[in-house]
Amino acid sequence: MSGRSGGGISVRPYADETEALNDVLRLSRPMTYKMALAGIAIGGAKTVIIGDPKALKTPELLAAYGRYVESLGGAYLAGPDIGTKAEDMAEMPKTTRFVAGRADQSGSTAITTAIGTYVALRATAKAAFGSDTLAGHRISVQGAGGVGGELISRLLAEGAEVIAADIDPAALAIAARKGAKVVDPSLSYDFSCRRGEDGTAARRPTPSHSGVGSGRRHRDETHGQACCLTLRPPSMVRQAAVMNGHSSEIMNTAARAISSGVAMRPCG
Repeated sequence: MSGRSGGGISVRPYADETEALNDVLRLSRPMTYKMALAGIAIGGAKTVIIGDPKALKTPELLAAYGRYVESLGGAYLAGPDIGTKAEDMAEMPKTTRFVAGRADQSGSTAITTAIGTYVALRATAKAAFGSDTLAGHRISVQGAGGVGGELISRLLAEGAEVIAADIDPAALAIAARKGAKVVDPSLSYDFSCRRGEDGTAARRPTPSHSGVGSGRRHRDETHGQACCLTLRPPSMVRQAAVMNGHSSEIMNTAARAISSGVAMRPCG
């Protein structure tokens, strides 16, 4: 390690500083895994700025934060995340040298992150079901913004049925126009695994206790094997749950997939 770190800048209306601190620590941890597994010799980091990006995010704010990043002397390399985009990163070089994902250079990181997530899902399906096609699977995507929106497009194009959840009505409207079924984020786990069927299947929730990532998991007892993949893109909590019992194959796949933005756990 070089002593340096890198990660995105999120601007969100957190309820308080405690919620913001918990989120930035939660998000920086998988960034560390991603850097290590990708062979990048820096640590993981994140920034959170409390506020509504539509009201708070101004050129003056970005310049002020850029000055702070510059004061760290290269210990932190910033990039876009929730509430920020490549165009914002193009503003920050006015006050700091240490920023990536700029619109005037490499551009948005959302597309490449979505591609990595998509490839990781195909690898997961191959390990769990014997085929890397996602056609015929029902997949829940939590977060339909930059990364999630691009991922939704790719999944629908392959023939998957997509359930989309987001706190932003505008992002959900776009997902719906693409052909995804949109649900409230609190309901994104509560749907039947059967493709084309609405409502909640008879499922037995089990607590998380192993693997990488966080969240709940379920076995669909109407089938006896998994038929759902549930994913939160890297801009949110990283999770892809595959319920089939092929634990060793899935966890072997996880080492490759985390560097692409997905953490998986077996759900057996």
